[in-house]
Amino acid sequence: MQNSNFSMLKNWRTYKRTLPVREVNQKPLPLFELLYFGNDADVQTLGSLLAKVPGTTSRFVAPYLTAPGAYGKTSSVLPAFLTNDDLGLYVYMSFSNNAERRHEGPSVGMIETMHSQKTNPDLAGVAFICECLKTQLEEGKYVRLDPLPEWFTSITDGTADHIDKLRDQIKKLLQEIRPQQKLVLIHLDEHKKMWEGKDARAIQFRRAAVQALLAVDFVRVILTFTEPPSLPVDAARNTSALARVALPFARAAADKVALHFCPDILNMYGTPMDWTAAEQRVWACCLLWVGLCIDVESPTALHQPDSQLRKGFSSLTKWLRSKGAKISKTQFLARFGETFNKVRDWDKDKSPLDTKVVRQLAAGIPDADTPQNEAFPTLVSVAGQRLCLPLFRLLYVRPLNQSELSSCFWRSRDVFLEDMRKAPTQVLVGSPLERAVLCALTCREYLPLPGLPDIPVSFEQLEPGRLFEKVSATGSEVQLARALESLNSNTLYYDGHDGTEGHPLADIWFCADPRWLVLLDCGGTKKKAKKKMSAKQAQIRQLVKDGCLSDWKVTVLIFIPAAPSETIASSTPSPNVDIAIIAGSLAAEWLGSLSQLLQYLPEDG
Repeated sequence: MQNSNFSMLKNWRTYKRTLPVREVNQKPLPLFELLYFGNDADVQTLGSLLAKVPGTTSRFVAPYLTAPGAYGKTSSVLPAFLTNDDLGLYVYMSFSNNAERRHEGPSVGMIETMHSQKTNPDLAGVAFICECLKTQLEEGKYVRLDPLPEWFTSITDGTADHIDKLRDQIKKLLQEIRPQQKLVLIHLDEHKKMWEGKDARAIQFRRAAVQALLAVDFVRVILTFTEPPSLPVDAARNTSALARVALPFARAAADKVALHFCPDILNMYGTPMDWTAAEQRVWACCLLWVGLCIDVESPTALHQPDSQLRKGFSSLTKWLRSKGAKISKTQFLARFGETFNKVRDWDKDKSPLDTKVVRQLAAGIPDADTPQNEAFPTLVSVAGQRLCLPLFRLLYVRPLNQSELSSCFWRSRDVFLEDMRKAPTQVLVGSPLERAVLCALTCREYLPLPGLPDIPVSFEQLEPGRLFEKVSATGSEVQLARALESLNSNTLYYDGHDGTEGHPLADIWFCADPRWLVLLDCGGTKKKAKKKMSAKQAQIRQLVKDGCLSDWKVTVLIFIPAAPSETIASSTPSPNVDIAIIAGSLAAEWLGSLSQLLQYLPEDG
């Protein structure tokens, strides 16, 4: 990247001055000097997407990041850049905060002047970003409002170059700094502060600035701000308009965090990957609580000794050292869960939301369908570039109208939360995962299935129960027939009998249509996916043989997110029976916001 013709790129010392900083203990520290705990797979994925943005054919595509607690976006970009060999130069340009290492957009007075002179906001935006780029690269400095910047004086006194000439200047400048014919990544942080506001001229100004960079074929741009970028009005959405794509955020790796701040875990119990499957599942629950704590308090808190997160790890470490080898792994895991499940008391934002909005975000909204004038809470992008509620917000948000708490969606959410509070005594691949699927079902209008018709879903009631009175299906045909005839078409049923053995046929069941029974069985591991499929086939075959399912269409869905792909059974016990494994990307799509759980699952479920 070194280039002696540009002040910013003369050497490492001049370059690192332009990299992002954050306040830690009232001291600005470069982010690259702080430990980064990003999930490896997430960082790799983000790095690949920075070079090749998915999901659109538009000419100008501006990808952006959202984050669960509105923190950690900026710190994830540079690590992702470093994973991709197609990217050769990282240029960080901030427009707010960053310890004053930032470019200043037009002041109120300057905006009023441009309004009165009917200045072209497209020309202004391109002139602005051109001066920002030149000032930072050639002088290692930033555009300031005093004295009046050149971009503003030139467009108000009529001496500014034509907009096409300004774009050519930008391209030439970037060509001169392009290293080894690789891509140049430009990170526009707090980009909405270029010209703050939601009016059309401000949006046009920002859009033109971003477009001028995107027009250079070897340039990639990433935007970071707490809200999605403003799109142009509908009439202006064409191939030359700015498109936006939400990229998946690189979440903090809770296991890295836990083992770094509490190394006594490794010293006393060895690597969690070597623990038993049952211990790993309880460990997954513990990590889920740590992940929620990070989202609520922010990744920056990991660098602050007085944060709730660091205090929690300090308390756990002292307890371990005081007890020594006397503490069993089971006791340790219980203590770990107790230490960090207090996250429910940390939620910074308890403001209620409209139920319709919560359900939409819980299911996941494609970025292009996001309403432009909606006041959204903090968002996070999940698989498929869908915008969702952060998991900690979904768990604790309340409806605007409290009378709606009795609705199917809110009741299913509370059933999920109740099981979450039992962790780590409940394992993540067991009951909590079942409850997550239960909640996800109440957010949708249909369930997509590979190679099968979509299943319509619409529920008004939520009821716990059982299809069989006994654990074994053998000899229970009478009970099953009686149970089927009593099913209501608008009710979502789930196995809700505490303290009893597992359900023999399904964890969740409902009627998609009259006499169309859908059975959902959750959990399992990818190693056992085929075995579980065979077991369900045998179970259903026996029920068909005994005439229990006469005149019923039956769809059996085995929800195993750890399995590598979606699989349809090659043969079924009856023409009216379909069996499918829901896994991989389809499982994540089904779960929507709740797919954030999947990162905590053990490697094999």
